[in-house]
Amino acid sequence: MITLSPSTRSLIVGIAALFLLTASDVSAAIKQNNFPITASTPLIDGTAGWLGVNESSASGDCHLLVTLLRNKVLGYCALEGGAPLTEIQLWVDGFDTPVFTTPVVGDGPFSFTVDPAPALLVRAFSNDSVKIQGHTIAGLEIEGPLRRPYGVTTFTVPVYAAEVVPPSDSRALAICLVTVLSNPLFLGVDCVHNLSDPQTFALYGGAGRSTGQLALDLTSSLGETTATYWQPLNNAVYIAMANDRTYLRMVGTTENDIIRGQVNGCRTSASTVCMFGRFTVRAQGKPSGDSTRQVGATGELLAAPFENLIIKPGSVWKTQTALFSLTGENEQSLLVEMSDGCSTGQGIALNVVGTDFERFEYFVFFTDLMMGYSDQLTTASGYRLDRRLAYAMPCPPQPEQ
Repeated sequence: MITLSPSTRSLIVGIAALFLLTASDVSAAIKQNNFPITASTPLIDGTAGWLGVNESSASGDCHLLVTLLRNKVLGYCALEGGAPLTEIQLWVDGFDTPVFTTPVVGDGPFSFTVDPAPALLVRAFSNDSVKIQGHTIAGLEIEGPLRRPYGVTTFTVPVYAAEVVPPSDSRALAICLVTVLSNPLFLGVDCVHNLSDPQTFALYGGAGRSTGQLALDLTSSLGETTATYWQPLNNAVYIAMANDRTYLRMVGTTENDIIRGQVNGCRTSASTVCMFGRFTVRAQGKPSGDSTRQVGATGELLAAPFENLIIKPGSVWKTQTALFSLTGENEQSLLVEMSDGCSTGQGIALNVVGTDFERFEYFVFFTDLMMGYSDQLTTASGYRLDRRLAYAMPCPPQPEQ
C-alpha cells in the first residue's frame, strides 16, 4: 500500500468529496445507488432483445451507461439485417412521446449521447421502464426494453501524481468510476478531474509501479473537467483488468503534469460492495454453531437516500446501507450501515443492523482504500440487533485543515 503525505491525502479527499457530494444531491432525489447505472436489451440467456417489428428481419442489442452525476447517458447499439436506420428514440413507459431522439445513418453500430439527461429518463431506468426504438424513413423498424444487466463490476479509481512512474510534479487529481460489463464485454469510464488544459487520457496495461503498454486511447472522451466513455471492450484488456493489470493516465499541458491511477480499487460485485466510493465491504457467514467453512454472502448496495441519519439534533450524517445474505430469499440477512459524520467532526461509524442471527453467524470485512487500513468484525450468535455501533473510525484529513 502506497503511503500518501497529509497534503496529498487532503487533496484526494477534497476532490472525492466534491465528486460524491455532488452525486449524492442528485441520487438522494431519485433514490439511486452511488454508481453509474447500466441498462441493456439482451435477454437473460444472452440472446438479442432489440428485435424487428412490422415484419422486419432486423435484430441487435443496445447498451447504455448513465453517469454517476445522472446528467448524461451514453448509448451504443449494434444492428443486423433490416433497413438502414435514420433515428434512434428512447421512450418511458406511460408516455406518448419519446424523451430523446437522435439522427443516425446506415446499419451501425451507433453511438449516441443524451446530454443533458432528463430526470424522467434517469428515474425510469431504476424500474426497467425504458425502451429503445430504431426508425427508418418508413417508420418503426426495431425496438426492445432496456433492463439492468447482470455481471457488472465498478471500480473507484483515484488518479494522482504519486502513482506515476517516476512520480510527477502535478498537483492535479481525478476520481474515475470504471464500469465493466462482462456479457457482452463493455467498458465505461466516468471521471471528474482538475487537470489544467488536459491533453491526453488513456488506459494502459501494466501492474502498479511499472510502465505498461497503451491499451485504449480515451482522449476523445476527455473534457475540461470530466471524461466519459462507453464502448465495447476486447477480451485481452478485460482479462488484464480482472487481474488488476491496468491503469488510467492523464496528461496536462506539459510532460510533468501527469496523473495516474491503478484500476484495482473500490469495486462492487456479487460479494463485495463499495461505500462512499472508497470503502470496500464484504461479508461471509455460516450456520450458527457449525464448524463448517465460511462462505461468501451475496451483497447489495441498497438504493436508499444518501442522507438523513440524524444522530443528534443539528447533526445529520451521510449514510449508505448494504444488505448481505446467505440465502436466496434474503432471510436472516445482515445490514451493514456506514455513516460519514466527518462534515460535523463526528467521525465515520460502521453500524450493524440485523433481523435475527440465531441461524447464522456473519463476519464483516472492510477496507478504506484511500487511507490504507483494513479491519473486520463478527456478529454475535443468537442476538437480535437494532442499529448498533460496531466500529468507529477517525476522519481523514479534511480539505480545510
